[in-house]
Amino acid sequence: MRAVVSAVLLSSLLLPGLAFAQGKSGKSASSEQISLFGEALDRIRQDAVEPVADSKLIGAAIGGMLLGLDAHSAYVD
Repeated sequence: MRAVVSAVLLSSLLLPGLAFAQGKSGKSASSEQISLFGEALDRIRQDAVEPVADSKLIGAAIGGMLLGLDAHSAYVD
């Protein structure tokens, strides 16, 4: 359950920044997206009600990215 909540929180923090970064091209857009991901990860670490392992947060983020691709993509850790 915590992983789902974390994934939803992470997605809600990342979506506005990703939409903004899509308007840009090249390396700077990718760098901004990675920076935004790091900021979201730090905020979840600091503000989560219960501590969550980084591996669980990263796994949820990767799983969410793959779910956005198509119905046949999945993350198996």
